[in-house]
Amino acid sequence: MGGFVVGNLETPPKLLASIEEALLNIFGTNDNSYVEILDVDNYLLPEEEVEVRTIEVFSEGEVALIDRVISSPEKCVANLDGPPQTGAVIINEVAWMGGLESQDLSHNDEWIELRNTSSIDIDISGWQVRDAIGDIDIVFPGGSVISRGGFYLLERSDDNSAPGIIADLIYVGALANENETLGLFDADCNLVDKVEANSSWPAGDNTNRRTMERSTDLGWHTFNGAIEEGVLGTPKAINSQGITVEAIEIEEEGEVIGNFNLCENTNDVPTKEILINEVSWAGKSDNTSEEWIELYNPGGSKSLEGWQLLDKDESIVVVFSKEDEIDDYYLLRRILESEDPQGEWKVGSAFVDKTYTGVIQNSEEELRLFDEKCVLVDEINNVGPNWKNIGGNASPEYKTAERTNSSEWHTYSGTGAGGIMGTPGEQNSTPVGNTQPIKSSGGGSGGSSAKTEEDETCRQDDLNEPTRTALINEVAWGGTASSTSDEWIELSTNIDRGLSLSGWQLLDKDEEIKISLDGRIEDYLLLKRILVSENPGDIYTVGAVQVDIVFAGTINNEEETLRLFDASCNLVDEVVDVGVNWGNIGGSASPDYKSAERIDSNTWGSYKGNEGDIMGTPREENSVLDNAEAESPSEEDLNDDEEEDEGGEEEPAPEESIVIIDLEIISVTYDADGADEGQERIIIQNNSTSTVDISSFSIQYLKGGVGYESISKKNFEVGHEVIGSGDFTIGVNCSSAIPCEGVNMSWSQALGNTSGSIYLVSNQEGVLSAEDPEILDSFSY
Repeated sequence: MGGFVVGNLETPPKLLASIEEALLNIFGTNDNSYVEILDVDNYLLPEEEVEVRTIEVFSEGEVALIDRVISSPEKCVANLDGPPQTGAVIINEVAWMGGLESQDLSHNDEWIELRNTSSIDIDISGWQVRDAIGDIDIVFPGGSVISRGGFYLLERSDDNSAPGIIADLIYVGALANENETLGLFDADCNLVDKVEANSSWPAGDNTNRRTMERSTDLGWHTFNGAIEEGVLGTPKAINSQGITVEAIEIEEEGEVIGNFNLCENTNDVPTKEILINEVSWAGKSDNTSEEWIELYNPGGSKSLEGWQLLDKDESIVVVFSKEDEIDDYYLLRRILESEDPQGEWKVGSAFVDKTYTGVIQNSEEELRLFDEKCVLVDEINNVGPNWKNIGGNASPEYKTAERTNSSEWHTYSGTGAGGIMGTPGEQNSTPVGNTQPIKSSGGGSGGSSAKTEEDETCRQDDLNEPTRTALINEVAWGGTASSTSDEWIELSTNIDRGLSLSGWQLLDKDEEIKISLDGRIEDYLLLKRILVSENPGDIYTVGAVQVDIVFAGTINNEEETLRLFDASCNLVDEVVDVGVNWGNIGGSASPDYKSAERIDSNTWGSYKGNEGDIMGTPREENSVLDNAEAESPSEEDLNDDEEEDEGGEEEPAPEESIVIIDLEIISVTYDADGADEGQERIIIQNNSTSTVDISSFSIQYLKGGVGYESISKKNFEVGHEVIGSGDFTIGVNCSSAIPCEGVNMSWSQALGNTSGSIYLVSNQEGVLSAEDPEILDSFSY
């Protein structure tokens, strides 16, 4: 028989009968079904109406359970064909094509990103996103707010469509790949924004799974950056720059047969009619963004009209026009998105023929040159970490990779001029000494690298100050009570989105331990020593915690050194001067076998626990952090000590060199008379008498009206310091064409002429708010 349930309560028979009669009058049903009346006070949206769902009875007393559904009292019925009233909140990016199968995603892993383009927070409670076919009907719950300049991410079905990025809302429903419309409605059902697939979407790549991004002119473009977190897109981040390319009509016998498309990577043997001749993949010492590429024509003058130069992920897309002609050398220079591509640019004293945007990756990059018919002309691939298979280097020399001949490369062998460690627009240097030619696996050659194992290992002398972007966080140098060979090392990072470790190295003093790192570190990375007889492909644990990487070699108990290097062989972190039995650091061997744990960048301690075989905290917060505050003497303890010491013979306090950091941004020139380029300045003053080393600090700039995810920064470098009572001048909006004169450091970042904020930061990570504790001083205008 039929019946009714009110909420989860037992209902008196008379009340139940009256409700039954009323509901039968409403629904006109007398079949075997239940209607569940929900207590809407228990929901977050009390003003919304609850959609009533029937539940079929399969047999006497058995009910099929379904989820209770809340829907808006008024679904927007506005015509999606009408023009939108475009406002501050826009549809900013759409992954209508889903995700990459190679990243364990599928075409179902769709997501939609909204953005608040205004300078105030906007409440979108009650707003809706709907599509034309009615498969998507999203209602934003109460309390939905997009912060100023911020993003709001909607992921389909679960929180795995954009790996590593937390969704703000999960929805159901699929976007059609053609003949589709997606609309955004405000709480009054006004059409705020929309995008149409008529018949196809205006951008995005279904084959390569590249997202559709909003351009600055509110048009659309296809994401053209490198893969990040398994996604070819920018969820909850600034969109890549749209590539504006004039369509080239290809004619055959007077008839137009097609328009311009990017050439596809092929396995063809390159013609080598033109060579990619020199690559400054690391930039220069005072501006790592100043990357450049040189082409060389061994024949006569030739037009490059319709030719293309592409990198591996199409972050760099150079399309040559009919004005582009190469006689011998042709110079291309990277510029930032904020810089003028039509400006007069130079590399050193050599004028640039063409500019481009996009980054040459330091590891696993590829460059390919195609002619107007997409025939492969030249290529560079299999460059290896830090281009070790090709040539060139990063810090501290920043030398270019140069072509020795059509199949070999070498590192620039000269001494440089004007900070340019290469030969732009000139004949390449001759390989000498330790710059012997390297067989390139690109350029049609299948040769292997001639570099030795010693060349592949980062040097441990003449080091920079550690960047501390990741830490050697815990070391079980004594092993365990079960086996002294059970040594392990834990790395950590506090970077929000983690770090790529591709090309990084961890070395000990005598390089008995040489660990080549790969993959990513999100918070902790656990490394365990195994014996030569053990299989590195097996799964290992430290206690119950699974190990990420195994290594061979012994952590010495005395006078050991551990150093962590990034892909450019910059020192990231180190443990030195450990002493006998790591007495200067922490931890112990027999009988406790406690690990040495990091307290901060300069301080260590011993694991504080007392039980178990694993006397440490693998992949957990260090125990010394919980006890650090308790170990610090209280004011009462200090007073007691002073009272006890009264009358005793006072011992002289040891002399310490105390550096007082009292730095202040005293001046910002952001709207100079005339052209700003080369004229803007930031001046930092040291108000103390102690010289302050700022090599591990950074200067950061936030444009007015944008969120902190858009902050720009420039890291200070080794040797940068502010002398006592002195100052340090940063030249801003500098370029090779118009350099900043008389400054201590140059920065290509232009400052807005109306508003902005400058931050002096005690580390080299982007600040997340004006209250960031690492901010030493700020200047807002």
